[in-house]
Amino acid sequence: MCTITEAAVKTGFSTGTLRYYERIGLVKKPQRKPNGVRIYTKGDIQLLQALACLKEAGLSLDEISSFMKDNDWHELGFLDGDDISNRNKVSILETHLQKLEAEKQRLESAIALTQKKLAKYSKLFNEK
Repeated sequence: MCTITEAAVKTGFSTGTLRYYERIGLVKKPQRKPNGVRIYTKGDIQLLQALACLKEAGLSLDEISSFMKDNDWHELGFLDGDDISNRNKVSILETHLQKLEAEKQRLESAIALTQKKLAKYSKLFNEK
């Protein structure tokens, strides 16, 4: 068990972000001590770390919410649940992968153009 501050350190989220995710229903409300202090279990931390991975992969909060809603998250089994919810998860990830591939192509084009311009300007600079 750990406090919200410790959970923030372990997950990379700020305490404000953890409270926000709780408020919007992205994560369940953690247990509380009698004095009202939030306490996070090992399972809560694992779920938050999985959420951080999905966020790091670039999924929006809506996509993450859809991905997580049909899942019982037992042992962080992303394919827990029925076939319909599993197909939904695959669909979310496939759509996201397509967006990432398009972004990768855009970045590769921008990199190539920048390299070309740098080579041109370097050549002009070296000729003087």
